[in-house]
Amino acid sequence: MTITIADVFAGHPGRGGRSDADYAALAQIYVRIVKAGRSNPAIVIAERYGGSSAVWSQRIAEARRRRLLPPTSRGKASTTLAPYAHAFVRTPTPAKAPSS
Repeated sequence: MTITIADVFAGHPGRGGRSDADYAALAQIYVRIVKAGRSNPAIVIAERYGGSSAVWSQRIAEARRRRLLPPTSRGKASTTLAPYAHAFVRTPTPAKAPSS
């Protein structure tokens, strides 16, 4: 069974709220969408995973408040994760070049 970001954000988060890891996963998806050339990541996420683009936009803003995405000016999308986010997301390890 595959868990999507919509599954992570489904329902009420409970007393403790959502974790930084939850928002880091969202930040990673956001960056991938922006790098793919889309200028409206909240709309793309809403279309792909359901829900309102306004709610996804608020969640993206929360990821930024938690310093998982770097600061940006209004209307400008981030194309990288903030350093803190890397503690929560897995990134592929580059293959080492064979030694001669």
